[in-house]
Amino acid sequence: MNTLGPAACAAALLAAPAVWASPPDMAAPAKAAEPAGEPEPGAVAAEPLPAEAEPSAKGEPAGGVESSKPEQPEVEWHRRADFMVGLHVGVGLGAALGYPNDALKIDRPEFETNTGASGGGAGTFWIGGALADWLSFGVSISGARILGGGYQTSSGSVGFHTEVFPAFSLGELGEDFGAYVDAGIALLQTVPTGQDSPVIESGGAARFGLGGFYEGLRVWQLSMGPYVGADLVWSPTCVRPIAVVGWRTALYSGP
Repeated sequence: MNTLGPAACAAALLAAPAVWASPPDMAAPAKAAEPAGEPEPGAVAAEPLPAEAEPSAKGEPAGGVESSKPEQPEVEWHRRADFMVGLHVGVGLGAALGYPNDALKIDRPEFETNTGASGGGAGTFWIGGALADWLSFGVSISGARILGGGYQTSSGSVGFHTEVFPAFSLGELGEDFGAYVDAGIALLQTVPTGQDSPVIESGGAARFGLGGFYEGLRVWQLSMGPYVGADLVWSPTCVRPIAVVGWRTALYSGP
């Protein structure tokens, strides 16, 4: 058997720490990345990535695709449009019942006055606009007077005038038949014939009227025809109904 001498053992012990400090499988330090240079001959250059599509300044969708939102159809009027002014005047039959506008006389039989059936007339003037072929709206002033039973009853009011043509969709057969509604505030007074002291006073009163008409007669921008209506004025001190038949004229600026 071969044995190591004292000198060989000493040399082996001195070399052992160096072997342990440097393991044989330690990786070599990585080489620093070199800057990219000119492409090698025959190499295919990489194409740049496309930029993201941006919306145009005019608000159009990206890529130039047109919006699919449907266009709103234009509304056309062929019978009534824009500015309008009208007047209806008629004769009628009505009555008045009430008291003087005095707290000491209201609801006391000895101060009650009833004119009975009385003849007279009424009229309304309005100005506004035709919002559609079948709808008009405006502001109005109205007046009425009846005479009978030794009394004269007069009233005046301001308010709103609305007209509708419910059969307009039937064509020429129904486009000239309409209905109206009046609503507003009024003042009313009844005096004995030839005297000035009122026996009926409304104070602040309400007024409501409604009726129907036909305006199939046309001259230029004017539409005319007969009408019938009913009108009521009332307050805590009076009530005055009246029925009227007469003539109506309206001017439309369009179409």
